[in-house]
This record gives sequence, structure tokens and C-alpha cells, in this order.
Amino acid sequence: VSAKDTKSFIVLLASGRRHTIGRYPILSLAEARAPAKRALAEKTLGKIRPNTTGYLAAVAEFLERSAKKNRPGTVGEYKRLLTSHFPFGTARLADITSEQIEKRLKPLSDRPSEQRHAFMAIKVFFNWALKRRYVHSNPCAALFSPPKATSRSRVLTDKELRTVLRQARADVDAYGKIVELLIL
Repeated sequence: VSAKDTKSFIVLLASGRRHTIGRYPILSLAEARAPAKRALAEKTLGKIRPNTTGYLAAVAEFLERSAKKNRPGTVGEYKRLLTSHFPFGTARLADITSEQIEKRLKPLSDRPSEQRHAFMAIKVFFNWALKRRYVHSNPCAALFSPPKATSRSRVLTDKELRTVLRQARADVDAYGKIVELLIL
């Protein structure tokens, strides 16, 4: 019932998302039930998708809100990862699938640390989008997290260490002194 006393039949498709079926008394309760059942069935089958913004617009909003509670370096890293590894452009968030995300992550398999960071960034982004009701589900939930990168076993040779030490001693600022101290 609206403020002007207009009566309408609606069906809730998602939390807070309503679909108007028709007005009363033009449409009876019995007549309104069939389209309501059809709309709910279409939602279940995935034919009705949420009205979402495009990927780039959502990323911009995500970065803006992230800037309020995260460090600038974290926000910059999110921006780099989300724009360079996931160039979905203006595609609707609801249309992005787990297969598309997996396809974007696959070329990074030779760089396991970058692959893992990219996966975490897109997962955090879609969790944020889910809370804003831009999507019904997080497409990353169906994916396995990439394995952690193994730590390297290589150490600097004496010759390489001497070169680094010479450079550190030649550097006049505090960073050169810190590197020299670490070597010693």
C-alpha cells in the first residue's frame, strides 16, 4: 500500500529487491500468484539477475570506500590487481562468472605470489559487492585458492654480497646504512 493508498502486489526477489506484479483490484490475489511463482522460479534458475553496476564503476566505488579504512598502499595494490589482471570493462558484475575469473588467473601460474594476491583481491572485491547486493553470490566461492608460493632457497654469493655492501656504503642516506647493518 503506497502513501497515496494505491494497492499493488509485489514479490521479493532478493533482500530488499522487489518486483511489482500488478495493482489491486485490477488483478486479484489468485491472478497475482501465478506471475509471482514464475518470477521466483526464474530467479532460482538464474534468468533474473540483479540490477548491478558495471565492473569498472563498482571497482571505483570499492576503491573509494576502501581508502577510508585501508592504508594507501593496500588501496593502490587493489587498484593495480583489479584493473590489470581482471579487465572486465563495463561488464555487469552479475554476468562475471567463476570460469572467467579462473581464465584470468591461469596465465599467472608462473608467478604464484602474484596469482595468489590477484585471487585475494578479486575475492575481497566480490565479497564487498555481495554485501552491497550488487551480486547474488561471489563467483570466487566456487574456486580453490591458489597455493602459497614456496620460499626461495637461493642466497647471495660472497661476490654478490660484496657488491651490495659497496653500494650500501656509497649510499649516503639512512637506507644505505640500514642495508650495511643488515649485511654485517
